[in-house]
Amino acid sequence: MERFIEFKCDINANLTVALAADSSNTKAMIKNGLFEKTVNIQIGLFSSPDYNLNTKDTIIRIYGNVTKIDFRCSDGTGYIRSFNIDSNSYLTQIWAYNLVYKNVSFNTPNNLQALYIQHSSIESIDVRNLENLILFGVIGNKELTKLDLRELTRLKILMFQNTGVSDININGLNDLTDIDCYNTNLSTMGYDSLFCALPECSDSLAGMIVVIQDTVYSDVSTYMASNSQNLTSKNWFATDRNYELMPPTYGTFDCSSIGIDDIEVDIVEAKVYPNPANNNLTVETTKENIKTLEVYDALGRRVISKTPKQKSINVDVSNLERGMYILKIQTEKGIGTYKVIKN
Repeated sequence: MERFIEFKCDINANLTVALAADSSNTKAMIKNGLFEKTVNIQIGLFSSPDYNLNTKDTIIRIYGNVTKIDFRCSDGTGYIRSFNIDSNSYLTQIWAYNLVYKNVSFNTPNNLQALYIQHSSIESIDVRNLENLILFGVIGNKELTKLDLRELTRLKILMFQNTGVSDININGLNDLTDIDCYNTNLSTMGYDSLFCALPECSDSLAGMIVVIQDTVYSDVSTYMASNSQNLTSKNWFATDRNYELMPPTYGTFDCSSIGIDDIEVDIVEAKVYPNPANNNLTVETTKENIKTLEVYDALGRRVISKTPKQKSINVDVSNLERGMYILKIQTEKGIGTYKVIKN
């Protein structure tokens, strides 16, 4: 049994593993310190029994012709600290939970088609060597703030909901048809740049992007201020988690107005004061002139639009109703979005 999968786990963690192979009754061995267990695994991942292990050593190895694996620690018993599949290039699916793993990477090319990581604490993930990936999910990873997925040219399904992601690059992913991205840190401009990078879908297979979990969440107004034309023109439809259509309303950002590779989101440094504001709001950038300034209300309606072409501007907000607004400014270097409260 030369093939093996290795991962590290806290001692005394309650680890649960499910395995699958290319043929029925394939033998595999689970080894943890002095503990060894030989098991018969089946073709389907969920038709094979779960194997429970109270870890007595930090290193766990699973030997055999394993092609799919699901592993997790019971809540409160410990965490999985790393995993390595370099010695099993035939693995096609990983379903992992309860990882505390700063930087996830894959050292060698492999045949993974599905990588799904949930309820974990991950700061970064390097997707190089995952060129066969069709499904990619990193759900519930609040420490994860950036995703560069340009290497995943075969990707069809992308899920990064309930994460801290504010910056994502999907340029060149022409097979994408499904995205879940609700409850993230994407700004309005972040949504627009994501929409601009979407591939065009056919009439027979429209794309679907789930952008809102529930209308009570704070990211609703941010999303609603994006431009629906950047979606619908490519035959994509935006929904909430219950698959009710949720098209953005009054956003005006046009993909053709700036090259996608030139868009840099939330890099504009500006002072916005006073905040909360009563009658006037001052916006000052530190370097570049402000090309455009826009304010959106909680329903995504644009209520103020300016083209100051200078570094500082005073904006009259006295006629606005009390509440939260989204301020969007654009310079030659990029876009900045800010939350503003009107008293």
